[in-house]
Amino acid sequence: MPTLVLARHAHATHDPMPDFDRHLTDEGEAEAALAGRFLSQFPLTHLVSSPAKRTTQTGQAVVDALNDAYRGRPDFNAVELQFEPALYDATVQTWLDTINAIPEDVPGAYIVGHNPIVWETVEQLSGVNLKKFKPSSVAVFRLPSWDVDTFPEPTVRYFGN
Repeated sequence: MPTLVLARHAHATHDPMPDFDRHLTDEGEAEAALAGRFLSQFPLTHLVSSPAKRTTQTGQAVVDALNDAYRGRPDFNAVELQFEPALYDATVQTWLDTINAIPEDVPGAYIVGHNPIVWETVEQLSGVNLKKFKPSSVAVFRLPSWDVDTFPEPTVRYFGN
């Protein structure tokens, strides 16, 4: 039963700088680490991020938490963050293409990016009307297989204050 996690990056600075270069705040770093610890209960081995600084920092915090949690297991293989440039300034179709590119043998995948597209993708997949998808939110889908026509309602968690 594969797991798909769609995530919005943690809280980022609004300092004057190019959007691509915005980094996580101290609060955002703590949120990302907390999300990673929560997500370590799932067998996530395929992790993909937008290349923007705030998403790579969020994704790396999740990778670090997963590797810490998985390290003691006999089948331990370190997970790494992959970058998909198309996830920055993406469309819902870009996210769907990224989801469809997940290899069949992957037990779980995590994709982190930006709103409003993450939010819109979760709503389109599940048919659920989310009121919000704040920074540091994750939507966890438990799927019968990767080849599904209808996605179940996800569990949505928020890791901020």
